[in-house]
Amino acid sequence: MIESPFSERLRERRDPGGETASVLRFLVVVAAIFLCFVILFTEIFVGVRVEQSSMEPTLYSGDYVFVNRTVKPEHGDIIVIYSERGSDSKYVIKRLIGLPGDTVYAEEGVLYRIDAGTTEPYRVEEPYLVEDWNETLEPTTVPENEVYVMGDHRSVSNDSRPSHGSLGTLSLDGLLGVVTDFSLRHKDFFTGLFGIFS
Repeated sequence: MIESPFSERLRERRDPGGETASVLRFLVVVAAIFLCFVILFTEIFVGVRVEQSSMEPTLYSGDYVFVNRTVKPEHGDIIVIYSERGSDSKYVIKRLIGLPGDTVYAEEGVLYRIDAGTTEPYRVEEPYLVEDWNETLEPTTVPENEVYVMGDHRSVSNDSRPSHGSLGTLSLDGLLGVVTDFSLRHKDFFTGLFGIFS
């Protein structure tokens, strides 16, 4: 009897050694994918739960967002940073107003910044504010390796302003990361998803 090429292929597929190799390849691929996810969501992106009202209406207490640990923070970013000052040491989530060497001040609720290495004041546009803010702040120059931060809900925020708490400027050594634009846009989805497990 003449054996067809199809029968030969079928016999090869039934070879126990071939099946074992196939299963091992599959397990290696699954392990590699799992490892990539672990690295991605522990070393690059970290999920955080907001536990303050100082960033309302941008972020509410209970919201879940992701921070990127690999990007350099810029003016206007929302950051998560460690504070050793204040009533207790903890991570806080605030908006980055001034970088090292910048000078920050305000006149009747209008925020100004003089960027490091320049002399011209720059009016900081703050479309994220929904409350009246009429405060005047004396000029503060941000020390080296520190940042000046403020909450979007200015009347309740404990931040770098001398008149609002005791955080002062915060060390960049305590920076956890910058809140990603993607998680800000989809915070309701992430809050609903991770809220199931809390």
